[in-house]
Amino acid sequence: MTMLSQEQLDEKLSNYLTKDEERRQQKAQTTSLWLNRTKGAEHAANGNLVKPMTIYRGETGKGYPTYEEPVADMQAILDGMNYIADARRNGSIIDYGKVTQDPYIGEWKNIAAEYDARVKHAGANPMMRSAAVGTDSDFAAIDVVNVMATMVNTELRQFVLERALPVIGTPQLTINVDTYTRFTAETGVPEGVMPTTKRGGATRVLFNLTKDVSTIAMTDESQLRLVHDMWRQQIDNATTDFKRIKANKIATLLETATAVSGADWTLFTTDHNTNSPFKDVGSTADTITANNGNATVLTSHDKAWRSYSQSTFVKGVLQAIPLPSIGQAKVITDVPGMPGYNWYTDNEHTNTILMIFDPSAVAMFQGPVKTEQYRLSREGIDGYVYRDWNLPAILVPGRVRKITGVTS
Repeated sequence: MTMLSQEQLDEKLSNYLTKDEERRQQKAQTTSLWLNRTKGAEHAANGNLVKPMTIYRGETGKGYPTYEEPVADMQAILDGMNYIADARRNGSIIDYGKVTQDPYIGEWKNIAAEYDARVKHAGANPMMRSAAVGTDSDFAAIDVVNVMATMVNTELRQFVLERALPVIGTPQLTINVDTYTRFTAETGVPEGVMPTTKRGGATRVLFNLTKDVSTIAMTDESQLRLVHDMWRQQIDNATTDFKRIKANKIATLLETATAVSGADWTLFTTDHNTNSPFKDVGSTADTITANNGNATVLTSHDKAWRSYSQSTFVKGVLQAIPLPSIGQAKVITDVPGMPGYNWYTDNEHTNTILMIFDPSAVAMFQGPVKTEQYRLSREGIDGYVYRDWNLPAILVPGRVRKITGVTS
């Protein structure tokens, strides 16, 4: 009996594959995908119309996204994850297809179905973990989607500063923003006198989004030996740190704003606090109003919030007000004593300052997200690289202020 070499076996196998099957195999082995995180359809730099919250295949030789082919609806995946979590809590029957197959687009539904069948067949295989994150080279694209979805959906330690800024999504790595400068009208123009012609001004600023990167990897031995789902634990670790990085970037940026000296809210005179928080916030808000702004957002370290909420100017000498989640990141809507303001506490801020701003004067530019699978064969290492392009920005500096020295 004649033994065939591996090359001959591969050649015979390829003869049985149709062109469509070959093309589908190539798609399934894609190791790099892009997520457009905008909330509306946008045009990419090459003119392609990019759907919101959609994962795409396609990039240039230099690694720039081209958004050629939609792979999956990320929002449908996230909704499916929430459905499964709710079904588990309620003890309901679970349709896993809402995550593993339904969100995929076009031909990718067939590829996802084949992957799903392989995972079910693998059973307890330690290379196929419960989080549906593995490193199957035949279905690399589906693994990449799973990692990306898990990263986007995971929330552990809270960081809330992202929520304090309006998010502007873009499928590109650069964005142009126009800011408008108001003019003033004239009053009491005499009869027969021509009023002064005025016009508003516009300034265009180019912002280059910066890149946050995380790499997770495991050796062949660790994948075969471990009982716990280390892929998921590493994804949780990376996701939490991405949120910390964004919160830190926002806090660092806001604290570059023009500083205004405040008074220490914790000082006491006999039975009451010496300095009123309302005086600091009110006078600074007046400055922002004079700059045609509307200050409604406060951000700070939790220490500043505690100093405010415990002030006798806020709660009175004897009356107490509840303190939600002391020490944790949180959002206080309609701040006690200052209705209409929302206060975001996040310990990435310096603990002695209070930020106050008009939300339209700032923005968080959220660019695309890229997830890529890699294999280092000689070292026996599988891994993923997760890249997130984003940038916080102050658009109108006159409507953002930093009040210093509010606590000691």
